[in-house]
Amino acid sequence: PSIKATDLKSGDKFISVAGKTLVPNEQLKAVPSCELTQQLQANFYKPVEVIVERKEGQTTKQHTVTIPPNPLRTLGLGF
Repeated sequence: PSIKATDLKSGDKFISVAGKTLVPNEQLKAVPSCELTQQLQANFYKPVEVIVERKEGQTTKQHTVTIPPNPLRTLGLGF
């Protein structure tokens, strides 16, 4: 099934970004946010397809979401 990027919900687990499977941290049992951010930032200038897993009642379903381009403008400074 496919959902819109605006329909992402708290609790959705990101499974892959642009075809690259995200590996969960064994201790946290979740994908580190820095890994997810890095993969999304690498694709800011083009639409990126992500797969999320969502608990729906007693079942868990995977959904495909296309996130539109979101180019950032920076001064080249990082903190």
